[in-house]
Amino acid sequence: MEIDVNLVKRVSERLATGIPLRLALAGEGVTVPEYKEHLLNHPELQAILDIEKRKFLENAINMLLECENRGVHIRWILERFYPHALAPDPGCVEDEDDKPKTVAGVPEKFIALFREEARRLGAS
Repeated sequence: MEIDVNLVKRVSERLATGIPLRLALAGEGVTVPEYKEHLLNHPELQAILDIEKRKFLENAINMLLECENRGVHIRWILERFYPHALAPDPGCVEDEDDKPKTVAGVPEKFIALFREEARRLGAS
């Protein structure tokens, strides 16, 4: 099957609901490597996917903000996607009393990383 705008929109809408790419492509006659390669060669199609990814993140963040114990859930997500930001600095011994934390229990260096990512995304 040919990868066109309509296919990318269908797959992107599935991704926006949280479905993994492998499953979003099921039944479309396209493999994950073919799809990724095509998007790399067609930035106009990548833009469609980026919009849906942002919708997914917005929905996920809104769900987290509505939940009662959101700090635990946010930290879990951050540990999986930004483990380097949550890891202690090399040679640094962690002491519970000395850990700089925000209200949600997220280290300041992650907040700085997140702000930089937000600036980068805002500029694109």
